[in-house]
Amino acid sequence: RSFRSNLNPAATPGVYLAEILPTVRGQYEVQLTGSIGDTAVDEVLEPEEVLGSKALTFPDDPPDPFALQETVDGLSAQLRIFQILAAAGLVLGLAGLGVAVFALVRGRQP
Repeated sequence: RSFRSNLNPAATPGVYLAEILPTVRGQYEVQLTGSIGDTAVDEVLEPEEVLGSKALTFPDDPPDPFALQETVDGLSAQLRIFQILAAAGLVLGLAGLGVAVFALVRGRQP
């Protein structure tokens, strides 16, 4: 793929800038062709590996409030189910304890 951009002189003499923002991570080659004044330019440069644009954004995108609300609602429903199961387990445990006490008392009677 190729991308065409103009080089613009920077505030520092001899320095030129081309504003680009690669959005795909990878290693790129930059070929500069053209002329600066009477000087012909034909150079291939290999800059550092390009990180994805996500690495340049700050802060991270905030979570979607609707998705968070759905998650909270789902967790609340699960919590209610677990509370009901815990209460049922407590009732069954107490019933089992009652049966055990009844069996012990009845077994000791002559």
